[in-house]
Amino acid sequence: METPARLEGQAEETYASESRRLAEAREQLERAVAKCEVLGRRERREQFPAALSREQSWREAVDRRTAALEQIEPPGTEARRERELAEQLLDQRAARPSPPLESSRPPT
Repeated sequence: METPARLEGQAEETYASESRRLAEAREQLERAVAKCEVLGRRERREQFPAALSREQSWREAVDRRTAALEQIEPPGTEARRERELAEQLLDQRAARPSPPLESSRPPT
């Protein structure tokens, strides 16, 4: 059964997963850029086209992941707050002394 809390949990998982993927793509992009920057003159001539291609690929991945993450609404906390409020109310009711039952009173 799809409940607001379950849907919210799924949204949180999706958002967290996309956030991790974006972070990984950014790391790979940074590594690709760093590799381009440390190449010597001769290496740069030989390896620059491949390094540039890798950098471009990771830049596109970062752009795709960023766009995907922007499409996902950050998870809300409404269902969680409702559940916490319900639990508080139940705890308060349980803590109150219950009134005596009508059947336990002696007849007058």
